[in-house]
Amino acid sequence: MSTDAIVALVERQVWRIDVVYDLMPLRGPTSGDRKLDLEAAERDLPLVKQEILAAEAVARHLPALGMRSQCLRMAVDSLLSRLRLTEEACRDEGCGMGSNRRKAAHGDCILQHPEICEKVLAALGGGYWGFVAPTSRMLRAVYMRFTADGECLFTTSARAALHTPAAFRFALDNGMALSDERVQRAVGATGSVEMVDIAAAANMPLAFPVFLGASRTCKVGLLHHLRVCSAVEFHMRHLVSMCFEAAEGGDKGPALVWLSQQFRPLGKWPAWLSEALCHLAIAGGRIDTLEWLFADGAELFGPLVEADPDVHEEADMFIDDFTFPRSLGASR
Repeated sequence: MSTDAIVALVERQVWRIDVVYDLMPLRGPTSGDRKLDLEAAERDLPLVKQEILAAEAVARHLPALGMRSQCLRMAVDSLLSRLRLTEEACRDEGCGMGSNRRKAAHGDCILQHPEICEKVLAALGGGYWGFVAPTSRMLRAVYMRFTADGECLFTTSARAALHTPAAFRFALDNGMALSDERVQRAVGATGSVEMVDIAAAANMPLAFPVFLGASRTCKVGLLHHLRVCSAVEFHMRHLVSMCFEAAEGGDKGPALVWLSQQFRPLGKWPAWLSEALCHLAIAGGRIDTLEWLFADGAELFGPLVEADPDVHEEADMFIDDFTFPRSLGASR
């Protein structure tokens, strides 16, 4: 989400708080409306406090972009001052905040308690905005405050959306885009035929990134399903990258055997492939994969041989091209 869009969203929240809630004015209350205002304010105080703190947290982390962002900070500061005045007035008047807490403990939803929300959302982590925001205003405010200082503010990650088929459908219904290759790869990495079919029904192309993600799961059934449903043509570079994914994913043979059968002409893979797969298995601590490569894998891909320097350089360049972009994608 762009900074301008974030500012606009926080501006709407500040405006709504100012209009909807009864907070002490900075000028002080009049004698005629003090009791009524305090009773209404005390009732809504736990929620309005969290919403103001959330707006303050986001405004504090926004870059200074001129008069608009400065005005937003001033408006939030004004709300914070009015919140403090309201809290002090409620304590002075003895409006029964303790009794309200007891009522909430017996009658209100447990997720209306800020302390409980904080513990739940701290364990959840970032990237779940699309699922948390519609749940309740209290959860939304606490989550907004927790994610204000990071890239996860107002975002729903592919990891969150692909948690279950139901979550994936919900995300698609609410505008999740499938054009990003990292999302396509994540769909394949779920290892689920159902998730792939849901994405395909939403017009996601079953292209190479999906195969890459699926290769890491080492599930031959999924790879075969994708091959049947997709019209993608594999080149040697694609197949070698998929073999790399399978080796790093801990394949014990089935996926690598299936991938070897996709090379055209059959058996036409680089001479250094076996050694490269061993290096990746070692780097990832995949002992079972390494044992297979030394046994049945050596019969399939050929034994490890001493290659000339040019071949080693070609293999190293290929592995670098494979690992560097993948690590960048994984960090996002």
